[in-house]
Formats: sequence, structure tokens, C-alpha cells
Amino acid sequence: MLTRKIICLFVSLFLFSGCLNAQVPNEAALIENLVYALQNKDSHTYADLFPSIDSMSSWVLQRADKNSEAYQKMILLKENYFARLDFDSSVYAEADKGFKDFLKKTKPFDIRWSETVLMKYELETIRRGRGLVSEKIVPNRFLGYVMIKDMHSRRVFTFTIYDIMQVNGFWYGGELVNIFEASSKDEFETKLAKAKKKEMLALAGIVDSSSTDSTKKLGVLYDPDTKNSTLKEVVDRKYYKGKFDGEIPVILYVRYIKGGCPESVCSWEALFKFGDEDEYIKMEVTRSEDGKWQFSEDEGGMELVLKDKVFTGTYASNGDQTEYDVKLTEAPISDKKVLMFDEIFEMGGLKKEED
Repeated sequence: MLTRKIICLFVSLFLFSGCLNAQVPNEAALIENLVYALQNKDSHTYADLFPSIDSMSSWVLQRADKNSEAYQKMILLKENYFARLDFDSSVYAEADKGFKDFLKKTKPFDIRWSETVLMKYELETIRRGRGLVSEKIVPNRFLGYVMIKDMHSRRVFTFTIYDIMQVNGFWYGGELVNIFEASSKDEFETKLAKAKKKEMLALAGIVDSSSTDSTKKLGVLYDPDTKNSTLKEVVDRKYYKGKFDGEIPVILYVRYIKGGCPESVCSWEALFKFGDEDEYIKMEVTRSEDGKWQFSEDEGGMELVLKDKVFTGTYASNGDQTEYDVKLTEAPISDKKVLMFDEIFEMGGLKKEED
């Protein structure tokens, strides 16, 4: 994702050049500028919504420990002209590509962008992530739902903007993600869920499972009309609860997948919830020959050892490599939660827990 790439590049301490000039005073101005960029198909206006070098460098120098590697590298690289040029070029290239890719998504709708008007928008808080950048520098991040009306066709569309950032009272960024003909957030989410399910089933070789529930079981997800199904057979599920550094509550759900290897279970997948975040995040899982488990996601990863139903080890953020001590203990799980977690896997991850 564009915003996440920018943050990762930033954390690596390559810098924007001063030509980016992004700060706007409130979320309304940010949305208006973004819609203006779409109305005029202007990727430069869109790229300018992301933070400037002056803003980003000041955030690190104000909040990072002066003895930290991040702070010291920032001091050394702040005057690196070539790093500035390189980062500036890469950001504009990513922004331009993301902007044009989104416009391609809109072509089937035949939207006349120059004749669109902004109707309303909604912002929803998203997970903060972990590490210096996410916890201290950019703690306030949002998903935006923007409703526009094509005055030519009189149709209403809703599109999403991911990772809008609020820092020091100013607003930045936002990656253009999905768009549907929808007049509300609920209608958008319904269509998004259907689209994700259709994509998942297509990848699995299932044409239509909506007419029968025989294509889905708790233990085995399969296509009854395909002998060599590409879907997974889940042979076990484990639920763990614990804390990072003895303070931050964490939940981990692991599924064991049957395969053709001698050990029978050949792969794993997991869902992860950190602290007071609302969403469960899908993690990639591997296990080495010496029994060490690796769990990874966009924000970071864990290296753990499992003994007597307890995972212990460390979690490191992908940003500034902030580390946490990890202890997770296997716990009982209700059938309701199992069904909820399995549904999250089917829909591609990222779902708020239901009461």
C-alpha cells in the first residue's frame, strides 16, 4: 500500500525533498483536495497530500530518543541531497501509479469525474501498528469512506481512502483503494464483501457457492465437483492469549493445514490482535526444523518457541525494530469464535471482533 510504503521508506530514513507540501488543517480540507485531484485527474495534487521532509524529520527529531539509531541516522542523513532526490522520485512514482491504478478501477462505472460533486464522507479509526512511527509519530490513522455523485448519470459512488494520517493537528495522505456504486458505507461494505468472496471462490475454482451450503464445512473447505481441490483442509485450531512485555494484551489464532508432506501438517496460518486494536490481522506462518515459529505481517513479526502449550519469544516492528517480549498461553475457545475466525480467513483477513 502506498501510505505504508512511504512510512517504511521513512522509517528507513530516506527522506522527502522539500517540494512536497502537504499539510492541511482539517480532514474536510484533505477530502476536498483529494476529490479535486480525482475531478481533474491530477496525480501531482494527490502526491502533494503526503508529508514533507520538514514535517517528517521534525517528528522524528522531536519524539525519538536522542541515543536511538533512528535519531542518529536522521541527523546524518538530513542533509543528504541525493537521498532526498531518490526518495522524492520514488514517492511520486508510487503516488502516480496508485492514482492511475485507481482510475482504471473506475472505468467500468463510466464516471465523468469532471462532473462529480462531493456529497459526504465518514472517517473510521484504524489500527495504529507498532514501533516508533506508528505509536509515537503517527498514532492517529483513519479509513475514509467518500460518497460522490456523478451529475451526468445521477449515480452515487462510494470509494475508500486508507491510512489517512493526523499528526500535530494537520492531516496527510490517503491511499485510494476500492470503489462501488453505493450511497452509504453499509451498502459499500456489502458490495465489498461480495466482491471479496467472489474473488476467493474464483481463485479456489468454485464458480458459485451461494446457492448451496455444501461447499463449506468447519473442518474442510472444498469444491465437491473438483477431485484435486486447491482449497485447504484444516486439521487443528489453536487459540492463544497473552501479553507483550507483560503489559499489552495479545491474541493469536493458529490453523494447522493438512498437506502431502510426511508430517501430514505442512503449513499454518494465523490471525493476530494487538492491544486495543479493533481488527484481527492475518499473519504468514513458518516453522523451522529446530522448532522455531515465525509469524509475520506488514507491521512486524514474531519469532517464538512452543513448549507445554506456551509460546515465548520476541516481536519486532518492521519500522524502527522496537522489540517486545512475548508470552502466549493456549486457551479454550468457543465454537462461535472458531466460526468467526474461520470467516475472517475466508474473507481475506482484517475484521473487527463481534460481541
